[in-house]
Amino acid sequence: MEWKHTDQFRRVKKKIAKHLRFYPMIFHADITCRLERISNGTLSTCSSQV
Repeated sequence: MEWKHTDQFRRVKKKIAKHLRFYPMIFHADITCRLERISNGTLSTCSSQV
């Protein structure tokens, strides 16, 4: 029974690691979008959507 739990934790760990790889890219896109809006002086959506 313990090996099932170990296997499940490994699968969850892999899924979390896979999703965390994309976090820096999404964060960069969000900051870029916000800076673009600030420089244009508008509150509209960004012209370059990810």
